[in-house]
Amino acid sequence: MNQSRKVSYRRGLFDPATLTTQQSIRESLTEFSGVVNESNVIYALDGLLDQSKIVELILSGTSHSI
Repeated sequence: MNQSRKVSYRRGLFDPATLTTQQSIRESLTEFSGVVNESNVIYALDGLLDQSKIVELILSGTSHSI
């Protein structure tokens, strides 16, 4: 049985408009890691990938060390 699990984190956590500094990115990732665990990581990542601009955000950070 496939059960859908909702992962809750604050709205706008990964809004590109607020992730303008390394510090704001670190804070968002720290907050996100506080709600993700072994049983919900797949659902959390699925939810992120559904968000607008998240793929561009991830790709834009691949050449920078945080």
